[in-house]
Amino acid sequence: MSRLAEIKEGVVTNVIEGEKKDYPLYVLVEDKVSKGYLYDAEKGKFNAPVNITLNEIPIRIITTGSMQARFSISEEIAITTGIDEIAKVLLSRLFNAKNINLDLDELTSGIAYIVNYLDTINAVYEEVSASERIDQLLSDGTPDEKFIGQ
Repeated sequence: MSRLAEIKEGVVTNVIEGEKKDYPLYVLVEDKVSKGYLYDAEKGKFNAPVNITLNEIPIRIITTGSMQARFSISEEIAITTGIDEIAKVLLSRLFNAKNINLDLDELTSGIAYIVNYLDTINAVYEEVSASERIDQLLSDGTPDEKFIGQ
């Protein structure tokens, strides 16, 4: 049995034990090589990854599905079955957008309108204040929520 590494874009993404003949796309590696090592194809050498701490850039553009998931089902029902037509239109536009830019002034105003409407009918999620709920809905996105596309 040999140690074999899968390499994608110059980085070791997986290390397994196996026979080279069974894994033709894998490269033979030494014991020290592990996931995350860098591979120099020209030299055929592996280098330990360099730990660089980057300041994380806040994720401010998220998918529409991610925004929808931030609203509770009871909040959605309260809006869609309620009497406030503006809140219904805002929610519809929000959920039908290509992506959600959390820094967009129109979005901030729309979210504030929706949450204040929910607050007037006592339907704000988890019974937090309206301003806390607005902050929750407009908080930075997570890597899973990030919109990737054009």
